[in-house]
Amino acid sequence: MAVAFDTDALDLRERMDAVVSVFQDVSAPAHVAREQRDVDPRVRMDLWDLGDVELFRGEMGGIRLRRTMTQIARAPAGVLAIALQEAGTGRHEQRDIQRVLNRGDLLITHLDSPYDHLFTGHGACQVLHIGVEQLDLPFELVYRVAVDPRISPLARTMAQHITDTAAASTGSARSPQPNSALPQSNSLVRCFSPRPATNAPVATRSRQFCQLASIPISSNI
Repeated sequence: MAVAFDTDALDLRERMDAVVSVFQDVSAPAHVAREQRDVDPRVRMDLWDLGDVELFRGEMGGIRLRRTMTQIARAPAGVLAIALQEAGTGRHEQRDIQRVLNRGDLLITHLDSPYDHLFTGHGACQVLHIGVEQLDLPFELVYRVAVDPRISPLARTMAQHITDTAAASTGSARSPQPNSALPQSNSLVRCFSPRPATNAPVATRSRQFCQLASIPISSNI
């Protein structure tokens, strides 16, 4: 595992500027601020390039990220971020929808729609970055997919897929190979569509997508 960034290796006076810089590189340009003015953030990021998909794991706390329409217009990302809350608590707002994220919760964020995200206390998350164009879904439908993934019967399967992809990347478990991350991730995201492409029940369509992408089918579907 290559450590992309760790504030513990930096002088206290350099940490905040370094955190601001790394978030612009790893994610998309956003305003970065302390949760508390007198508390320096602690951030560690591990990054893997899986070809057409990026995976990173972040341990962080006391950080607020806010991406505005101005930043989106200047530097569109064209990316869907699919995050699994590993530890701690996060607070997220996008398209007037507010969520509190606890361990095991799934979050899908369209990086070209304004959002406000707060990492309270100390926590960790695993995040897959997928290019929106690779999903081959209508633009508005991608937004609808991102509203609340908890309502999908595939939420548990997507969470497990992120965990397995991270494990395969580190070699810590017998999991799908990293080069399979893109087709599996794309198929899973399509399953979150709130507008069925066929008359089949959602659970049936979810099973079909999993079978086509060779994804282990959760017993919860």
